[in-house]
Amino acid sequence: MRASVLGSSFVSSLRRKNVNLKLLTPMKNKTGKISGFILGMTGFLLMFKIIILDHTPPEDELAPGIVVIASVLNGLLFAFIGSRFQNHFVKKIATPELDDLDKKSSNEKTKNDDKERSE
Repeated sequence: MRASVLGSSFVSSLRRKNVNLKLLTPMKNKTGKISGFILGMTGFLLMFKIIILDHTPPEDELAPGIVVIASVLNGLLFAFIGSRFQNHFVKKIATPELDDLDKKSSNEKTKNDDKERSE
């Protein structure tokens, strides 16, 4: 209960300062991608070490560029999966504060456009 009171006072203080609240929430949409990329890349490198490097003699040469490229591609695949996972399981809830702010800003834009047209 206390967190919602603090959150609403924070939002109202931002509204008084005319801060665009949409700028504060872009990372919510990227958490699945970022965590998926990190999980995929580190998982690939760990499995590569366990499966391949432990059984390869030190005299053999491995192309480190190919390993890095493969880990980045695996990270991108997992980022896509993380994005899909987040979109499927996380419900996007629009807060009334953001909706009100959007309506006010769109009304201000139309008023400014009307003023420019009349001049």
